Amino acid sequence: MRNINSILEAGEQVIKKQASVYDQGIGNQSDGTLYLTNRSLIFHVNQNTMYRGLELIIEGEKNAHIEFIKIPLENITNIDKKRLSIEVFTAGSYFREIEGRKYLLGPKGYDRSFEIEQSSFKFTLGIFADKEEWVNLINQNRNSLAPSEPTPPKEISQKEQVEATAMREKIIIKEIVKIKCPYCGTLNDQTSSRCQHCGARIN
Repeated sequence: MRNINSILEAGEQVIKKQASVYDQGIGNQSDGTLYLTNRSLIFHVNQNTMYRGLELIIEGEKNAHIEFIKIPLENITNIDKKRLSIEVFTAGSYFREIEGRKYLLGPKGYDRSFEIEQSSFKFTLGIFADKEEWVNLINQNRNSLAPSEPTPPKEISQKEQVEATAMREKIIIKEIVKIKCPYCGTLNDQTSSRCQHCGARIN
């Protein structure tokens, strides 16, 4: 049986943990520990209950026993808080660690046998657990993974617009080319029609 740290990604840290029961319905329940990290929600099956539940058939192997269920936070679409439990709804993929082998499962590959539109996971936390805190922490970390909104363009004040226009005018003035008078050789502004020295027409 592996430790929780063995499946954490680089930079992934545990924020909260709680003894929990994963309820698959129809009397199929497994004891374990529910972990919230900054990237995922993880259910770690207790060793003494690992071989009593959470069994499935994959690629012809009967009774493959699940050690972990790992749900990426970005795939969680909704959380329903109940009196004793929280129910997590997901779309996308999640991971099941099965005796050391990782299987990626999701809407098009639930248990490799049939398709589902949306998965849900019910974790019973008990009457004394703060379900509201769990929901808030999950949502906070989900939101921190969402892409940030682009920074709106800075509004330019009238004063800044005037200064920018004046600067452009200064730059234009500096770019004026001098032309040489063909008669006396004096340099004149390109915009001048006559030489400022001899008065000869240059344009």
